[in-house]
Amino acid sequence: METFVFMPDGEMTGVPVDPVENELFEGRDGRPYEASLTVTKYVLHGIEAAEQVAQSLPRPDDLVPEAPKLEFTPEEIEIHVSNQVRRMLRTIASIERERRKKERALTNGDSWTIDVQYYIIERFPLRPDETGDFLNALRRDILTAVEHGRPLAGDWWRVVSRGTLGLWLQIDEKRVAPDASAISESNPLRVTRG
Repeated sequence: METFVFMPDGEMTGVPVDPVENELFEGRDGRPYEASLTVTKYVLHGIEAAEQVAQSLPRPDDLVPEAPKLEFTPEEIEIHVSNQVRRMLRTIASIERERRKKERALTNGDSWTIDVQYYIIERFPLRPDETGDFLNALRRDILTAVEHGRPLAGDWWRVVSRGTLGLWLQIDEKRVAPDASAISESNPLRVTRG
């Protein structure tokens, strides 16, 4: 059976995941990864821009009430961004685990791989003119965290720095998802996805 992950935006993805994975992402200093103030500010700008657009849209007053003003503290946005980064990386790790991969590049040196750029852009409200700066700031933020002993990791995956090769996602080979056909051939029970 395939496990579905429900994303905060209401999207559902059919990626098999380990439901008992430890959600602690702690580094050597015992604190979880936290997004930097720079990264958090880009998301705050994106939220403010989206709010301005929503407020400026024409609407018949009798049908649609005025959009409420969103109030977020910097700490709430930092927590949101940090959680979204972890969820995004776990989603990518789940996809690679399903493909039976043990590692994959997240960056090509000074830039995210193109597919990871799309994952990031889909997850965060960003101003279009700040997207490139945000991508660079987030990459530097994660690289700095990993290099200073505060890696992003789960029970079966972790982000590592490989110097000039950039950031890589490693998946514990002992926890790589088994091949479904091998299970069904060795077991009289039928494996179904649904």
